[in-house]
Amino acid sequence: MPTSVKTAIVLLWATLAIDLASWLVVISRSDDWPPAAAITALVAAMGAALLWMIGKGYRSVVVLLTVVVLVAELPAVIDLLAGGIDQPLSPVDFLVQGAEAALALLACALLWTKGARRWFHATSTSAGPQLPAE
Repeated sequence: MPTSVKTAIVLLWATLAIDLASWLVVISRSDDWPPAAAITALVAAMGAALLWMIGKGYRSVVVLLTVVVLVAELPAVIDLLAGGIDQPLSPVDFLVQGAEAALALLACALLWTKGARRWFHATSTSAGPQLPAE
């Protein structure tokens, strides 16, 4: 596994941890915390599964993750910088949101480097990532 992919996975785990922490802060202030906590746990588990699949060499997951990050993070960054509707509550919140978005975008860029693309291609064309036997 190339260094760029390893670094991207670490950055994506950090992004997931930051997201999870910020979601838990929001949920703790909500009256409807049980359903929100269940949804948060489901989203975090899906994120962890995607990261595991990237580590196993699933090229299609890189494409999916890139689309999701671009659709979710790019508008958030633009809104954050332009002073749009979804403004942070404090300077710390601004820094956390900005750092999380920057980490996610950087990680996706690392997954598309030449070495990473070669590795994903070799992994998927040789024996290919295999699903566990049932």
